[in-house]
Amino acid sequence: MPKSKRDRVVSLTQARKKDRAWKEGVVAQTRAAVDSFSTAYVFRARNLRNDKLKALRESVRSRRSRFCMGATRVLRVALAKSGDGEEEDEEEEKDDDEEEEEEKDEKEENEEEYRRGLAALSEHLKGDVGLFFTDLPHSEVLELFSSAEADDFARAGSRAREAFELPAGPLTHPETGLPLAHTLEPSLRAAGLPTKLDRGVVTLLTDTVVCRKGDKLTPGQAQLLRTFGQRQARFSLELLARWEKKSGEVEEVGGGDGGSEEDESEEEGEGPPPLLSVSMR
Repeated sequence: MPKSKRDRVVSLTQARKKDRAWKEGVVAQTRAAVDSFSTAYVFRARNLRNDKLKALRESVRSRRSRFCMGATRVLRVALAKSGDGEEEDEEEEKDDDEEEEEEKDEKEENEEEYRRGLAALSEHLKGDVGLFFTDLPHSEVLELFSSAEADDFARAGSRAREAFELPAGPLTHPETGLPLAHTLEPSLRAAGLPTKLDRGVVTLLTDTVVCRKGDKLTPGQAQLLRTFGQRQARFSLELLARWEKKSGEVEEVGGGDGGSEEDESEEEGEGPPPLLSVSMR
């Protein structure tokens, strides 16, 4: 029976899989940056936002600096030697077994890092981290990273930094103070708010606690906080370690305030709270 022309596998996405070629490209770019710049930093991203990181990338291009982010395993490989060095002829015979063992030990030591000191730097590549290569003085790097902090809307799964409550009555826009558009009422109700349309005005029927401090936000709570302009997440980049090419030394850097927000997100609460707490009058 001939194969049906309709029986075709159609991809519904245009995203390319990160194959070996992509990983080799990341390794090559990272090593090129190691060769080009005098200093490398490892930083941790908290509440990462692509738009803010993209703007920061653009701002440092003219300042002899470069960001490099990717899978931590790939970055570790980039900081290690490729192992493509010259190998001795296998046909050569050695008289003593001790000489062979000594050679193996020397090879293992030389294959640990791409440049001196990078093995120690790669130990900091854990979690949501990246590399920053630059020729800027350390003081300017600290200033650059501290100025990158910005408040943003929290996403589902993160912890609320503070409580937020809505009083009963007509709901207004957080910036303009005007009544909310009536088209928002169905989505607010779907998110858990007890609302109705009263002569075309979105009205909250009862006092409602959207979230409490420390709550692990549900998708509905995150949507409501965004609707009412509550920015309860803070994007920041915390410096962890610095590597100097000239000396090959690695030192830990305490450039951030410790990221209290992330610590809060990992605290165990009393369990997931209900979507919303409603107080009846």
